[in-house]
Amino acid sequence: MKRPANFVKARLYDALRRRGVMPMRALSIDREARINGRDWPSIAYIMIGMKPLENLQQCATEILRNNIPGDFIPAGTWRGGAAIFLRAIRKTYKIEDRCLYVADCFAGLPASDAERFPAEQGFDHSDPFLAVSLDQGKLNFSRFGLLDEQAHFVKGCSRIRFRSCRNGSGLSFDWMKMCMNPRWILFVTSIRTSLQAGISSLTIT
Repeated sequence: MKRPANFVKARLYDALRRRGVMPMRALSIDREARINGRDWPSIAYIMIGMKPLENLQQCATEILRNNIPGDFIPAGTWRGGAAIFLRAIRKTYKIEDRCLYVADCFAGLPASDAERFPAEQGFDHSDPFLAVSLDQGKLNFSRFGLLDEQAHFVKGCSRIRFRSCRNGSGLSFDWMKMCMNPRWILFVTSIRTSLQAGISSLTIT
């Protein structure tokens, strides 16, 4: 729930949040929105819905079944749900020669800028709900028994660089700006190309 406007309720809300308690109210669920990932379940590990999850599984299994070399990186992981799911898929296939890079600020999102991005009008990116620490992300992995040497956590909201293990070609992108850019499909195409070339390393600058 959002911080109440009422003074007394707001003070109570703040006191609970300082103690790590997230106040909630019972709401009816829009099943269509939940399936398509258009809402944010307050206690879930993941923001995306079932259809995006199914698409993620299809993409991951296609890569593994066709033996396309390279590592995986969910860029912007929140509580780690999609990354945990990817790690579970690879464990199911007994894949031991790939790494999973879990990239996030692990400190919430930058302040909203409705002037540059009108769609952000009314969104409060400073809400602690969106800020998940690195330690919490690792704890969530451990709850599923998936915190191991194949899961690498990368903290930062800046430029990420890949280096191909096959031909030395590289890929560099600013994932935070990418999320705000309607041309993100070009990024997806680049990722697919780099996966086919084989990603062996990742650095943040």
